[in-house]
Amino acid sequence: MDPRSISVLGCGWLGLPLAQHLVSLGFSVKGSLTERDKLILLEQSKIVPFLITANSQISGKDINSFFNSKILSLNIPFRRNLKDPTYYKKQVDAVIASVKLSPVEFAIFDGSTSIYLESVTKTLENVLVEPDHPRLGCLRKWR
Repeated sequence: MDPRSISVLGCGWLGLPLAQHLVSLGFSVKGSLTERDKLILLEQSKIVPFLITANSQISGKDINSFFNSKILSLNIPFRRNLKDPTYYKKQVDAVIASVKLSPVEFAIFDGSTSIYLESVTKTLENVLVEPDHPRLGCLRKWR
């Protein structure tokens, strides 16, 4: 395994620029997408492409190869419009299960969804915020 190998699970609007920047710094980057027709974007950016889906289980081709990195950047989106409010937690649990079976030593959770209430204008990280949506309620268990 290349010691400068990083896997980026979820090369969307946040993960793709990160992966491209890591390539520019000389890292060997593996990137995943859920849509086959977008894999060419990764290839054009010198990112090793993987078609991977994170549901209650991780599925795709060469999953072991994708997770064969020292570092994993997790960029799967939190979707508020799904019927099951625990779906996102199931996705993250599936990633954790895959990481436990891999040589990944360090995982970075890159989230772009806010858990703060719309009425909160200023807060600090040590202030306890109670989620106001059932989908966000599952995040309490992660604290």
